[in-house]
Amino acid sequence: MLNEFLQQNKILICIPTKGRVGRQKTIKCFPEECLGKSVCLVHSKDELHEYPGIIQPESLNNIRDKRNFIIDYAQDNNYNYLIMADDDATIKSWDTTISRWIPSTESQILEAIKLGMDWDYYSLGNRFFNNGDLGLKENTTGNAFHMFNLKTLGNIRARAPIFEDADLYLQLFRIGGNICCNNDCVFDNTV
Repeated sequence: MLNEFLQQNKILICIPTKGRVGRQKTIKCFPEECLGKSVCLVHSKDELHEYPGIIQPESLNNIRDKRNFIIDYAQDNNYNYLIMADDDATIKSWDTTISRWIPSTESQILEAIKLGMDWDYYSLGNRFFNNGDLGLKENTTGNAFHMFNLKTLGNIRARAPIFEDADLYLQLFRIGGNICCNNDCVFDNTV
């Protein structure tokens, strides 16, 4: 269901990773049939992962260059949307019956992604810059789930070696892109 939707709509989910071989969290949130097709790790060739991946050029030295490589890869392969997800989080949804966050189902992930298709930049999380009290990521900086409309993104690339994700969506904001943060579904590293 999810993989078919991602392929039909030309949506690529890339998970840049470094130094977490055997400790992947995010990729485990997706159904197995998505792995290597619509959902891929992006890593150096010297890191052998248990999940399918895209090998990045050896010349990439920082996350900014890795994100820019991923954008170029998605555009060169004619994707319509690109999702970049951090490797240290799980996808959770709020369960109103028990008033707590629980792991998202495939249909909840699909619903969240469908909502993102109406925006130029879309994220999952309770605070845009992750300043909340949920502890959504191991490093608690930035946002963990970025969805871009590649047509709107065009030639925009990250310029800063740190806060590179914020640089991307602030550039989109400056050109009039519409931006959304979905608070019903979050990335969470507390599992």
